[in-house]
Amino acid sequence: MRPETQKKIERISRVGKVLGGVWWGLIVLTSIVLFVAVFRIVSGHGIAIGGLSMTISSDPVASAFGVTIPLGALAITQRVILALVIALALAVQLKALTHLRRLFESYSRGNVFTTEAAHEIRQLGIAAMLWVVPNILWVAACFFLARDQMPRSIHLELGALALGLIVTFVSWFMDAAAELREENELTI
Repeated sequence: MRPETQKKIERISRVGKVLGGVWWGLIVLTSIVLFVAVFRIVSGHGIAIGGLSMTISSDPVASAFGVTIPLGALAITQRVILALVIALALAVQLKALTHLRRLFESYSRGNVFTTEAAHEIRQLGIAAMLWVVPNILWVAACFFLARDQMPRSIHLELGALALGLIVTFVSWFMDAAAELREENELTI
């Protein structure tokens, strides 16, 4: 291996270790947000969720995906349904963070262009596509549980679906290229 290539691999390994730790931290933070959000929604307290951010509010409303649902008039079973939708959204986020962690841990071992890396990237694409599911469920919950307070506009994150498809296609190409590289190494 050329010295320049070896230096790049070592740099990727160092960055992979650091980012693997960062993803662990974000996994822990997202898990905490998940438990706090579910508790606050079920107990009828206010919360707003947006990505890794969470706002705790004194207003008894739950906000996610740009849509706010008042919690005051909802029965406990209805609040549990909303909490499950938020839990699903945060579980999708946890899935993405877990695959990012695995990808960068693989990079930290020097496994940059492998089928393992392609698999983790494919799982990131799937997680991005799954993001639209809790978004649609939240809008549906707003329609069924707070119809009289429906917003004038509804935000659907369909860009995540398109991004997920693109990332999934890229992972297929990476997988094929990694297999070709492995075959070439066997023939040499």
